[in-house]
Amino acid sequence: IEKTGKPIEEWIKIVKEKGFFKHGEIVELLKEQYSVTHGYANLIARKSK
Repeated sequence: IEKTGKPIEEWIKIVKEKGFFKHGEIVELLKEQYSVTHGYANLIARKSK
């Protein structure tokens, strides 16, 4: 994903390394720690399942 600075595969790896599984937790993690917008955070969370 060009607008996030990392490809989707890298975001999925980050999410899995952090051990988050719930959609809402993943979205909050990405928004708060990585300044990813809600839309992209939602997409990454859905793809990481």
